[in-house]
Amino acid sequence: MEIQTIIKNRRIELGLTMKDVAKALDVSEATISRYESSAIQNMGIDKIEPLAKVLRCSPGYLMGWEDTPAA
Repeated sequence: MEIQTIIKNRRIELGLTMKDVAKALDVSEATISRYESSAIQNMGIDKIEPLAKVLRCSPGYLMGWEDTPAA
């Protein structure tokens, strides 16, 4: 599974809106939308860990390297 799909699916699983995630990361809602649509091809590595925390999963899960979201 690709990272944009993992981000969107995990956000929905947790009942979070794009606005919720954006606020937690201090970015715009449009940025989260671009993460989920793959409009941002190269997400900065500095964004992976904070995004994983918001989505309550490990960075490895977020990257598609692990099968379970355990943080």
